[in-house]
Amino acid sequence: MEKAKLYHIRFWLLALCFFTLAGVFEFFLGRSYFDINIHDTYFVMAQADLFILAGLWFGLCGLGYWILFRLKIRVFPWMHWVHFVLSLLPFLLMSLTNYISPEPSFENLALLKQIDYAWFVLVLGFLVGQTLYFLNIFVSTLLAKR
Repeated sequence: MEKAKLYHIRFWLLALCFFTLAGVFEFFLGRSYFDINIHDTYFVMAQADLFILAGLWFGLCGLGYWILFRLKIRVFPWMHWVHFVLSLLPFLLMSLTNYISPEPSFENLALLKQIDYAWFVLVLGFLVGQTLYFLNIFVSTLLAKR
């Protein structure tokens, strides 16, 4: 079997890692939260829930690649790798911002604005990666049906 055809295994193993991290954060490190401030609106989420969502998303992406594998449809490798990096990087960096974010005060207002900007860039990168995922599946399926 070619190495390029086993994209789904990579996503399923990563989903398993995220579920394991969710268990570690939930049971061993307690309920740790992070908050996102977008214009005077605060979104608060538990860190374990973020890892559960990441595990679910990577599992579903693996399912999509597995269906293409079963149908013997080849995907574009560069689109897969860009999707993989733009999916993995935001989840990892979002969890790290919880530890580098200072307590809100007037002295570190500029740093908090930069962290909010980083959140925006991470979410935008994630959305671009998911668009590439669906585009990769769509174009690969169309080219295979010719």
